[in-house]
Amino acid sequence: MSRCLPKRLTILLFMMYAWSSHACAANPEYIQAKIYFLGWNSITERTFHPDWTRAHYEALFTFASPSYVENFVQWLKIPELKGPKESVSDSSRLPWLVIDLYSADKKTTTYYSDGCYLFSEDGRYSRPVSDEFRKKFTVYEEPTPISSQTNNLAFKCD
Repeated sequence: MSRCLPKRLTILLFMMYAWSSHACAANPEYIQAKIYFLGWNSITERTFHPDWTRAHYEALFTFASPSYVENFVQWLKIPELKGPKESVSDSSRLPWLVIDLYSADKKTTTYYSDGCYLFSEDGRYSRPVSDEFRKKFTVYEEPTPISSQTNNLAFKCD
C-alpha cells in the first residue's frame, strides 16, 4: 500500500500541474479590447489626443472573447515596438486608431496608430505598420480626400 501512495501522489501532482498550466494558458493577460477608429483618410490641421479619438470615432470594435483578444494582441506584435524614435515628430503622431486593452485586474493599456506607426500610449515606443495593418481596420471604402489636401493623409509615410 505504501508503494502505491507515491505513484498516486505523483499522478495527482502531474494532473494538477497539467490542469493549472492549461488554466493559465486559457487565461490571457488581456480579456477585452476596444478599438476606436477615425479613418486613415481623415484630414486635420491640428494635433489631438487619443481621448479625442475615443469621443469622435467613426467605427468602434469591441472584442470580448479573451482568446480572440489574445490572438489580436499577438497580431499587433507589441514586443516589436522600439523606442524612442527620434525621427518621428510629435506632430505626426495623430491617433487615427486607438486600441485599449483591458486586463483581468482592471488595468488599461493603450496603443495608437497614425497609419505609419503603432505607438505606446506615451508615444515613446513604436514600430512601423504596413498596408495589411491599415486594411484590417478599414471597414468600408473611404472617400477620396480633396486633392489639394492629400499631403495631409495620415497613411502617407516618409
